[in-house]
Amino acid sequence: VFVKRVCNHYNIWMKHANRYNLLGQIPVFGKIFRDFDKSAGESGIHKAVGDVIKKSGTKLIVHGLVKDTIEILKTKPVILVGNHPYDFELILLIAALPKRDDIFTIVASDLMGAGPNTTSYFIPMFIHKYFDKGSHEFSVKIAKLLRLGPSFSPSIEHRKNVENINYAALKVNNGGLVIISPEGILKKGSPWLSGVGYLLRGVYKKSNAYYARAYIQGTSPFDVFRLIPIVNRFFPPINVYFDRPKEVPFVINAKEDPKEITKNLQEEYNIWVGI
Repeated sequence: VFVKRVCNHYNIWMKHANRYNLLGQIPVFGKIFRDFDKSAGESGIHKAVGDVIKKSGTKLIVHGLVKDTIEILKTKPVILVGNHPYDFELILLIAALPKRDDIFTIVASDLMGAGPNTTSYFIPMFIHKYFDKGSHEFSVKIAKLLRLGPSFSPSIEHRKNVENINYAALKVNNGGLVIISPEGILKKGSPWLSGVGYLLRGVYKKSNAYYARAYIQGTSPFDVFRLIPIVNRFFPPINVYFDRPKEVPFVINAKEDPKEITKNLQEEYNIWVGI
């Protein structure tokens, strides 16, 4: 009954959110969004991000994809944590991953205007209240300005966030890979949002689920200009680092509070990347 309720909620939400398919209408960059959404629908998300990387001329250098890590990221249920201070990280991270169809990513709800094919890979979170704390993301600023997604009262948004984290956990428990950026749209060094702790708790009893980490190095607030020919020649290469995944029961314990889990995971992540 719980699973059916979560799925019904999410399907209703997706139908509502995709009414706001407006990113493709933005001048200059609108065609890029339209082409991306078309490619995602026809060939899948990996082909879509691959086309963007190719058009941008970005050199992508991937580290840490040893044999067992590749196997886990390609075939096992995984929660993948990564940094996302600007716009390009999510595209780069998906491009660096081994190809799989059951890949989903948690995003700000305002990005649900990216098109119906693209958003089929998205799980939205309402985080409007954090905008004032600062965001470097060009896409988030545009989404906020144009209000590309629906907004509700704080209590309803909180309820939807809880339901969508449950839906993300369901995706992992069904064998999928879910990407989450706990620092969200906040400035680098900000405390992680606690959704990652609740997500890990939601998959804790799934003994074959893994927790994985990635770090993207070399992005900037100007990465959107990588999509402009000639200009993109002046951008440096991007490095994507993967850590060896760990089974979720070896990362947290059953009695840990999700907020405490989040705090511990951030401390460990910062040590890993040398922050």
